[in-house]
Order: sequence, then structure tokens, then C-alpha cells
Amino acid sequence: MNNMKEANCMLPLTGGKPSAVINQQDELLSSRELIRQLLNAVPIPLLVINRAWQVVYANSAVLDMLAPSGKATVLGLREGEEFHCIHGRSSSVEDGGEPSCRICGVARAVAVALKGEETIRDCRLTCDLAGEAHSLDLRAWATPLALGKETMSVLVLADISNEKRRALIENVYFHDLLNTLTGIRGLLDVLKHTDVKERPEICNTLDRMTLRSIEEIDALRTLTQAEESTLQVVWEELRTSAFLQDIVTTLCCHPSARGKGVVLDAKTIDVSFRSDRRLLRRVVENMLLNALEASQEGGNVSLGCRMTSGHVNFWVHNDSWMPDEIQLQIFQRSYSTKGQGRGIGTYSIKLLSSFLLGAVNFTSTQENGTVFQATFPQKPQL
Repeated sequence: MNNMKEANCMLPLTGGKPSAVINQQDELLSSRELIRQLLNAVPIPLLVINRAWQVVYANSAVLDMLAPSGKATVLGLREGEEFHCIHGRSSSVEDGGEPSCRICGVARAVAVALKGEETIRDCRLTCDLAGEAHSLDLRAWATPLALGKETMSVLVLADISNEKRRALIENVYFHDLLNTLTGIRGLLDVLKHTDVKERPEICNTLDRMTLRSIEEIDALRTLTQAEESTLQVVWEELRTSAFLQDIVTTLCCHPSARGKGVVLDAKTIDVSFRSDRRLLRRVVENMLLNALEASQEGGNVSLGCRMTSGHVNFWVHNDSWMPDEIQLQIFQRSYSTKGQGRGIGTYSIKLLSSFLLGAVNFTSTQENGTVFQATFPQKPQL
């Protein structure tokens, strides 16, 4: 099945009600009490999907997760609709579907099963649940099911968010923290055999590295609190120019900036605004670090701030660009362009910005490079 067919699989139906065929298929699956009891005994979401990519059966775990008003609201939906995927809400057959569906692990798994093969795929969904965006890391098992003359797909979904999160913590925070502490130990060893004149410089380096370790631990705590919705925002008056200059001064010494330039745009405005210094710093620093990591040695990264309709808009630009497949997944938790076990920077940018009543977006083209923007109200109404 080609990518376009996979994209169309997640398109919503226009009718809004299950067809007679779907009701017949559902009755065939539900009429046998033993089958129904076995399917409902599975403690994780299980769906049966027909060749028209419609849900014809969903077990109790699916219904409990979504808490629909009635089973009729589930039958006939695409699986992307049923789980309220943010990419499957506004598509139509005419417009070709959402591009994100072409790379969706769930859609690909179903496609394989409908061709008569079993498969297991990991996937990420960003879902709108109760008006809030939730990033889900799922493992999808898709198995073909012969029902009469028709082949359907049995789709089982397991939440592996904790597994992915643990891998991220081990590979991102623990890895970086271990590197920093190893460097500190090495400098302490050098300090033992260094002349007195050189010791102040080494001590200053040790101080910076120790501070970086503390910041890494605090960053993990902040992200955890944000995901658990226990993060406390401390509002204060800030000035844009001084805030950005402090970030530039700090990150110029970061390993990611080695051999690269960091330029504060000359047109950066200097205005007063209200925000949480610690959270906003995390947002802008992550935008800058991502840009530095994406840049080649000898390249420059620029950043600045402008006013747009009563909002302060922080932006970071670098000359590299991201292919479409990366752009479609950039804000999903556990997705990274840096390889397996990475990926938390852009996700945290979006998550923390929401606590500051802000929004994040980006553009990326071969001609103009990549620009990330984080926009916040200058005087938020609290």
C-alpha cells in the first residue's frame, strides 16, 4: 500500500453514523458471547478494523479510555478519529488527507495486517483529550482476522510512555550528567598537579560545570512537574534584551556552540514583559541549543525578539532545514533527529510554553533554513 493510501486511512467519515455493513460486522463479532467476553477481558485497547479502515469493534478498554456517550459514537470511525488524533480532525478525501498519517505507525500497522501479515510497530500520537493535547507513545500489534470472505485487522495498543520516558531519562539526562561529572573529576585531578597561578581558571571552569549539572537535574524536575500539571509559575517583570543577552553569554560556552557563532539580532526590541524567568529560559535555551546542534561547524545561529499585537515573539534561526517527515513529528515526545533514545527538547519547548500562556511554531525550508518562534502575551491576564 502506498503512502497516499495510508494517509487516506485516517480520514474521518462524513456520515457521522455507522453504516448497515458496519453494524452487521459489529453484531457478528458481538453475537458470540464467549468472543465478546474474551475481547473485553483484554486489559488494553483492542479494535477490529475493516478494509474500509473503519472501526467495527472496540473492547471495553477502548471505551473506558475514551468514555464516549455511547458505542454508536465509536463504530465507523477511523482509529485516528477514535483516539482524537489532532491530525485526523479536518481532513477530507478531496484534500488528500493529513501528511502526518503517511508516517503514522498505527496506520502502517493496520495496512500490513489488511494485506494478511502480522506486524508490531511503535508509534506516537498527539491526541486532544478533554480539550488538552496529550502525547502518547504506543506499541501497536496488528494481526489479520479472516471473517467470512473479508480480511480485517485486529489492532492491540499498549501504552509504552513510561518505557520511552525511562529511556529518555537514561540517555539524555543521565548521559549528559555523567559526562559533566566525569569532566569535573578530570579537572579536579588536574588541579592537584597545577601551578597556583592556573588554579583560579580551573576553579571557574569547575564552577560552571557544577552549575550545569544542577541545571540538568532541575530541568528534569521541571519537565516532570509540567507533565503532572503540578508546575508552579512564578510571574515577574523581565526585559527582553537583558534576558536574551544573559542566555547568549551562558550558551556561548556550551559544548554545542564550539566552533559556531551565536548572534543576538541588532533589531531585537527592549521591552518589559511578565513571565516566569526559569521556565522561559528553558524554552529559549532549548530553541537555541537545538539550532546549535543542527548547525555545521563554522555556521552562525541568530536569535532575537519582536513585538506582534501585544505579544513578545522570541525567535531562533539557523541555516539548516528539516525534511517533511521530521517536521511532522517535531513536537512529539520521544521523537528526535539525534537518534534512538534522544528527543525531549522541542517537546519541552511546547509543553513549558503552554504554562506561560504561549504558543510555539516553526518554519523550515531549504532556501531560508529553520526558524523556531515562541510567542507570549506581554501582559498575561492571570
